[in-house]
Amino acid sequence: MHTSVSLVTGAGGLDLGLEQAGFQTVSAVDCDAEAVETLKLNRRDGLSIPGRPGDQYLAHAAIIPMKIEDVDVKDVRPAWAAPGWSPDL
Repeated sequence: MHTSVSLVTGAGGLDLGLEQAGFQTVSAVDCDAEAVETLKLNRRDGLSIPGRPGDQYLAHAAIIPMKIEDVDVKDVRPAWAAPGWSPDL
């Protein structure tokens, strides 16, 4: 499975398409409070990925309310990552 990091996520439409295509979003970053709330509500409500029954949208993503210029590579870790996790770049 391929993974993606979403920067300037908005309501998450691109991420939904990428997840439908087989990607797993590990982090979704946006500074807009309404966009972040939309992402959280969609995940909480169990929005399914079209064409992939049982797979939940953004299930493994950390939703990060942050300005893009403040993002550090350490901030975009998967939701499941333990403290101290580091990407293998």
